[in-house]
Amino acid sequence: MINKDMGAIPNRESASDDCGQEAKKMLSEVRRIIYRLELEDIEPIYIKRHIFDEGSDNLRDFMVERIGEKDEYQKLVEILEEEVQKEAIRQKEEQDKAKMWTSMAEAVREAVRKELDVINAYPRMEGQIVKSGIECFYCGRSGHIARNCFQRKDKDEKNNLNKVFKPRGCEKRVGLTVDDVKERYWDIFENPKDEEIGYCKLEKCKIPTKEGEKILRKGQTIPQALIKETEEYMKDSENRKVIRRSKSEWRNPIRAIQKPNGELRIVCNFIGLNDLV
Repeated sequence: MINKDMGAIPNRESASDDCGQEAKKMLSEVRRIIYRLELEDIEPIYIKRHIFDEGSDNLRDFMVERIGEKDEYQKLVEILEEEVQKEAIRQKEEQDKAKMWTSMAEAVREAVRKELDVINAYPRMEGQIVKSGIECFYCGRSGHIARNCFQRKDKDEKNNLNKVFKPRGCEKRVGLTVDDVKERYWDIFENPKDEEIGYCKLEKCKIPTKEGEKILRKGQTIPQALIKETEEYMKDSENRKVIRRSKSEWRNPIRAIQKPNGELRIVCNFIGLNDLV
């Protein structure tokens, strides 16, 4: 259940609000009295006495607490102006805090709304992981990224990188990555009794080329940051009998590509070579 009052800002009225308003009233009162006394040409030494006699009870109490016997009436005006200025600063800080709490509450409500949209707006497909705060660039819905979007065609064609699916005739997809399959079926891929499990048989085919003619194809060089990792990858592939050393007139530089999961992929363009087969 979602509380409808979530994010409501409580009304925090402190006692300083009344003090600030009272300071404004007393300042206006003092200025009116001073203005009248100046019009009547009252000497400054008597203005303080007139303010005390004509002022309200609150003004008198304030003068008793804050104004000394030797202080002039200008001191009273300065203190009241400082109180009014402090109140203005305090009110501004309160307004800033209220805006901050309002924005935070709005952000929380928006996050809750998106989460509810992800869960309730449309039925979630089996095997699809829902992540909050993420929007798909392919379908525009929230809760997943484009790579995991089930509306993509390559999902149906089983072309998604490092994903394993059941055949088309099956109703469900197997939500396993290559690493998950290796870990779950380790006895098949690492069976010491049969070294040929998991490897393709070596197929040899003669390629008709002219004697002494080298077939070259330009390609991109391997980035410096991936050279060492590429060499280790090639040695590991050779040790596992995935590739083998051979002599050939065909030259096509390999290309190292770093996959999204951080692993390395080695590719090579054999289109020209396949045309000769």
